Amino acid sequence: MNGRERIPCDYAKDCPQAKANGGKGCREDIHHRYWPEKAYKTLVEKAFRNLLPNTVKTCRRIHQEIHDTEDPPEKPSRDLMVRAIDLANQALQKIRRATEEQRREARRMELRGCSSTELRVLRENWQGSRKKKGMLVELADEILAERGEIG
Repeated sequence: MNGRERIPCDYAKDCPQAKANGGKGCREDIHHRYWPEKAYKTLVEKAFRNLLPNTVKTCRRIHQEIHDTEDPPEKPSRDLMVRAIDLANQALQKIRRATEEQRREARRMELRGCSSTELRVLRENWQGSRKKKGMLVELADEILAERGEIG
């Protein structure tokens, strides 16, 4: 996911929103592709409406033009909403796993630069704390095992 879609403001037009914002430029907000808000009442409907692909960041003027000139889209079935939410959750889980793997690999590379003595001290400090074995200790164990220094 690259984040929320963004529709840029057309600064060539005279933008009353920019003037209303103290002349500081356009004020952006979030347009929900499924509207009006009052039509989406249940938790499933609200979750669906707020999914990243169902929102777009745009300037307030364009946002208002959409609402003034277009009819709201037909409300999807509950089944479609549930499937969309499930797919979004699956994608999020994949991203989280990939991020965790990248973080783990970066730490592994850092620890490979440590001496065996430093890795043993890390392990000993963990053993003295009686806490759950953390990622750094697990990686220290793996690196020491790779080096043939623990079994």
